[in-house]
Amino acid sequence: MVLEGIGVVDMESDAVLLCKNETCVQPVPPSKNPGRPRVFCSYRCKNQHFVRQGYRREKGTTGDGLYTTINGRPTVSRIKAPTAKAAEARYKMHLTDCAISTDQYKRCPSRLDPYGRKRLCLIMVVLREDWDELRRAEAGHDWERQLTTSSGQWKEVVSE
Repeated sequence: MVLEGIGVVDMESDAVLLCKNETCVQPVPPSKNPGRPRVFCSYRCKNQHFVRQGYRREKGTTGDGLYTTINGRPTVSRIKAPTAKAAEARYKMHLTDCAISTDQYKRCPSRLDPYGRKRLCLIMVVLREDWDELRRAEAGHDWERQLTTSSGQWKEVVSE
């Protein structure tokens, strides 16, 4: 059923259907195809939803799915992003959806320490350095990872 100016209404519960994109609160407009109900309010919301789902699928089913331990050392296992833009999206998404977060909002504990000097979240630092590496490579500059190895582990701290 369609109510004027509101959107699609669920016939069973008389509730207005909201966009399936979890970051959107807009009502779903009526479908132009009578045989198929709409689940997103716009093309942009649909794309955002599926990009986010692809990122979650890549991370795995349990949180980030990236954080493991190899030979007693914490390691981030991941598929490196193909472009700097994709690496930036992964890094920014991690800041709001961190597997090792202790707060109710799943925010990364290192979000206020973007260069990871306090070593609070290895995943955040690896994703940040992946982004920096790709961004500088696309600009034609040489760059060496500063805090992590390319295999996703902390670099050893050399004390002088």
